[in-house]
Amino acid sequence: MQLKQAVIKALGPMMSLLLHKEEHHDRIFELISWLLEQYKEDIDVFHVTKSLSQLLEVSCEYKIPLPKEKFQAICSALHIQICSQAKPLSAENHAELLDCVVLLARSSPDDLIAFLHSQLEIENEAVRVASLNLLRALVGADLPETRVKKFLIVKAVKSTFSDQNATVRKAVLHFIRRLLSSGSVENCAAWDMVAYVFREFSVSTSKLAIQEESTIQTLCIDILQCLDTSVSGMTQVLWPRLLEYVVPAQYTGTLKPLCRCLRELAEKKQQEGEEAACLDYSGPVKLPTPQGLLARLLVVASSPYEREGHGCAALQLLKALHHNIHAAVGEMWVLKIPPLLRYIEGNTENSLDHEQWEHMLLQFLRTSLEMIGDSAWSSQISLELSQQMAGYASPSKEKGVISILALSAESHLDLTLNALQEFGAAMSKVKISGFIGRLKDYHRGKRGKTRSTLMLTYSNVAVHAPKDQLLSRVEADITGNILHHYRASCQVLGITVTNKDMYLKLTLIQNVTEISCAILETRDSQEFEFSYKQELLGYMLDFIKKEPLDSLASPVRYKAILAIGHLSKLKPSLTLEENRELLDQCFKSLFPLPPLEETKEEGETAKDALHIQSLYVGSLEALGKLMKTLLEEEPTADWFQEMFDLLRPWVSSEKEWERERALQASTQLLTAYQETVNSTTRETFNRFGSLIGLIAPYSCDSLATSRQWVVDCISCLLCIQGQSMNLGSVAEELRCLREALTAPDPEALFQASSKMARVVSEYFPSEQATDFIKATLGGMLSASPTCATAAGLWMKIILKECGDAMLDKVPDILVIIYSHMPTIQEGSLRQFLVEAVSILAHRDLETVISSLLSEPLPIDRD
Repeated sequence: MQLKQAVIKALGPMMSLLLHKEEHHDRIFELISWLLEQYKEDIDVFHVTKSLSQLLEVSCEYKIPLPKEKFQAICSALHIQICSQAKPLSAENHAELLDCVVLLARSSPDDLIAFLHSQLEIENEAVRVASLNLLRALVGADLPETRVKKFLIVKAVKSTFSDQNATVRKAVLHFIRRLLSSGSVENCAAWDMVAYVFREFSVSTSKLAIQEESTIQTLCIDILQCLDTSVSGMTQVLWPRLLEYVVPAQYTGTLKPLCRCLRELAEKKQQEGEEAACLDYSGPVKLPTPQGLLARLLVVASSPYEREGHGCAALQLLKALHHNIHAAVGEMWVLKIPPLLRYIEGNTENSLDHEQWEHMLLQFLRTSLEMIGDSAWSSQISLELSQQMAGYASPSKEKGVISILALSAESHLDLTLNALQEFGAAMSKVKISGFIGRLKDYHRGKRGKTRSTLMLTYSNVAVHAPKDQLLSRVEADITGNILHHYRASCQVLGITVTNKDMYLKLTLIQNVTEISCAILETRDSQEFEFSYKQELLGYMLDFIKKEPLDSLASPVRYKAILAIGHLSKLKPSLTLEENRELLDQCFKSLFPLPPLEETKEEGETAKDALHIQSLYVGSLEALGKLMKTLLEEEPTADWFQEMFDLLRPWVSSEKEWERERALQASTQLLTAYQETVNSTTRETFNRFGSLIGLIAPYSCDSLATSRQWVVDCISCLLCIQGQSMNLGSVAEELRCLREALTAPDPEALFQASSKMARVVSEYFPSEQATDFIKATLGGMLSASPTCATAAGLWMKIILKECGDAMLDKVPDILVIIYSHMPTIQEGSLRQFLVEAVSILAHRDLETVISSLLSEPLPIDRD
């Protein structure tokens, strides 16, 4: 074995020496065959490769051609070595093998390329990958002999483009990276290589869960990032065809390097002269329209930090393409785009004021369209955006599309609506064949997502539409289309199903809010009868009913209540019964939710808990706004009383968290009454007694927050009742008592509550004594012992402080007290009843005795 190794080592130098003499050629060619056979032996094949390398080097240097069959044999042997998976190649042997292939390329490039092309025709992963790697090595070697053969090399590689094997695809991409970074890409069909990169990026996008596909996509981005526009022939290869990939959504991930390349190319063309820089939109290359480019790049800029910050790249490309977008914007864009770039660069994703940024972009677009001054040109933006709409999956880009389309509606309402109508109709005509296909289409949700975007665009168009044109278009052209797309989104295989899609619900809720607000801002809103009001209200109430009563993780409930508030302001007005049912449903959706701290525990993080708290606070605030709206629509004391009657059972609920919410709502309702009915009518408030009797006992509730709400309710009631009186220092007294009611000690609470009762007694209307007593005795039946005691204390204090003014009510009060004695069994509470009768006796003994004698003994055990 050692002898054979020594022979092999010596063979290379010996053959190299003898090759100079023609008479030894036949013997040397025989030895080549023997040497190649050694690859099959169990020896260190490095020396075999080294000897071949030495022989090939002399053959190349002295231009001594090898016979074709020997050339092919060497190619085949070397290729087998590189492909072999039985025994891993050492690093030094692999390097020698590559040197041999390069030497073969110098000797006969056509034959080597033809051999490798033939290997690429074989459907075997290892064979193809090895062949592609060898072709990559040839391009990387940049040999004079192969430079002019790049077209043949590229042709060979193109034969593998249909191979779906991930390893082969990666090998092709590695070859392309080497080719595009070589000294020249002239006359070698390099564009086909660039197009392959984009194709592979798009294909891998839908398979990113597979690790190899993710690697392929990363490799595609890396190739595009490394594209050097200064390489000889690169400008001719890429310009203007690279523009084809700017607008299609599947290439969004490539936009940063793509925009960078296109900007560099556009600047090169501008240096060559205006004529060279101008695009031929009617030429053989199918370029995006100027409006399509403008729309796409502005939408990309609307989310500037996505995809490693492609917003700046998009704006820089816009600036470079200004002559090709429209001749009128050149000077303005040169001035306006740099400040936009500085704003992005001066912020981060977290610090950016997104509303301000959106405003800046829309102002830039508005100014651009004014400079262009061509209605037909500008109207095309709406059509382009509607066509691009389906491709935007990110919420920020979707918002960008909606904002730009809505801006178009300001000056081209009809054209914008027509573009949306055409897009919606075209989308509806796309048929998905087969049962399974249609089922997949529904579950993947892409078409549903596009419909949601379309719905949002319609309502945003309503917001931006000229006010004098909106009412004539808001029903048939806007709301009707929104509902058409909503219903279509709720169908599977043509069958309507229950909408459980939170995003779709929130979309319709936003539609209702925006359309309602837009209508209300028109001059004739109060004369306009919105025919879709009942249907939309039905959807909102249905969403609220479907929300779980054990969770507050979704914003649907909160936003639906807000939407109902806006919708309620529109004509036709609802009946009182309809308003009552609406409000009752909102109470039933909010009040029974678990305590806030319990709902916050649903969140997995502190951020989730803050979100739930925000939804809770927002929902109760939205309820308050809704009650005020409903009261403004029917500003009467009777309707106020009906609303409060709906709250009454919740105020006296056995669950402390339900009482807390109902007391907060009571404060909101009283405040609304004070600001609407009471401030305009100045009519006598004849519900003071009953409401004080209902609410006051909860000044000793188990929850401190409930006690605070009670003070706020009583403050409102005093303001309403004492509107024509001088309340003096009452506000300050109540503020101090509010503080005192935070104490946990029951005795301290009773003292503070009693002080509040004395404050109220100064403004108590004696004619409402019976209403107060009825309500207070109801409070004594409370499940909370402290609230029941507080009710007794309030009854005693009001009777004691206001007794002289109530003399004419004594018989009625006694009847009420007697009627409650059978239901109030607890000893200390019965004592309050006895004391109440005693207080009345001090004021009018004769009436009390007469009443007592006419009634059975109230505490008779029989």
